[in-house]
Amino acid sequence: MKQNIYNEVAAAGVITERQILTFKSRLNRGQDEVLNIFDNGYLNITPEQTNKGLRWLLNQWKTPNGKERKNNPFGERETTILGNFSHFQLVDFIDCGRYFSAFLPVYRVVSLSGDSFDYFVSLGVCNING
Repeated sequence: MKQNIYNEVAAAGVITERQILTFKSRLNRGQDEVLNIFDNGYLNITPEQTNKGLRWLLNQWKTPNGKERKNNPFGERETTILGNFSHFQLVDFIDCGRYFSAFLPVYRVVSLSGDSFDYFVSLGVCNING
């Protein structure tokens, strides 16, 4: 049963939000073999997740009126990449826990020109990770 989700992800070439949550849960329970899904470097995510993630990031950057938010987490490099958005990739899980495991997915935002930045969301806050 456990192996089925790995086979599904490998066969589909993309990972769904539900599968990400399953992997995150398994990592939090100490099942480190989940990280083997990144043997090829990254996984693509579904179009539904892409739309949801892009809307969320753009909302962090600008207000509904199109004005840049004063406390947005992005610098010039990140806003340029978001302005020329191409796609997302799931690149890793990061353990943000202190006394217990609290793994979070790390996403890569890729622009049309191939530039990128990584981020993860902790407690509703976007954290740029390189």
